[in-house]
Amino acid sequence: MLRNIEEIILSPVTIFRQEPAFIIQDELPEPRTYLSILDAIGTGMKSPSGIAEVSGLALPHIGKYLQTLLFLGLVRRDISLDAPDPEHTRTTRYEIADPYLRFHFTFLRPGNSLLEQNRIGPLMQTIRTGFDAYVGHTGYEEACRRTLIKLGDSGNLPFVPERIGRVWTRTAEFDVAAIDHKARTVILGECKWTTKKMGLDVLKNLEQKTALFRRLDGFKVTYALFCRSGFDRRLEAEAASRGIMLFDGLDRID
Repeated sequence: MLRNIEEIILSPVTIFRQEPAFIIQDELPEPRTYLSILDAIGTGMKSPSGIAEVSGLALPHIGKYLQTLLFLGLVRRDISLDAPDPEHTRTTRYEIADPYLRFHFTFLRPGNSLLEQNRIGPLMQTIRTGFDAYVGHTGYEEACRRTLIKLGDSGNLPFVPERIGRVWTRTAEFDVAAIDHKARTVILGECKWTTKKMGLDVLKNLEQKTALFRRLDGFKVTYALFCRSGFDRRLEAEAASRGIMLFDGLDRID
């Protein structure tokens, strides 16, 4: 994967370097404004206030630009599953929808000065350093959520979820969640794209975070843990005794 990035995407003769900017300029008026919004999301800003602050736009105006990007399918709106009224909640985040655009605005746009000088080595070092975290927070988490969707639709979860996604507050977040408000039951999960086995500390942290979600008080909670490299023996034993779902490697994901 990293070799393909260096040889194809970062090649001085490829169209991939500038294609996203060309798309924005062709499709939208005020392309600089929209590029600044996508730049902000690429740096990790997800809330309207955070996007406005980093992009330099006034918060009251950010909504109309985000709505246009939503309409064009360039961004998507993510809502915390514990929100009682999803259509009117303010517990909203925005993410770049297309995988390549997400990569572009995470790594290439911030490294544009290096690209202009054709300094591919330093840029690749930045990409290598952040790539595992990037994959974990994007592709791997999405694959884990798709796994829960398939299991739920095939009747292989403790309940049939009405919604599957994420749950978060200002202080804590669950990477994966599935919820049924009527039955007051929820699955809460953590995803780790790491070369280390997951240990009991991750489960303990999940339990501590659960206490912070007051809107989930009274819900029956099941935990689901996903790890690229598997789990240590203590966690496997704890999971077996408590009905915690474990998904290791990639063969059981997606």
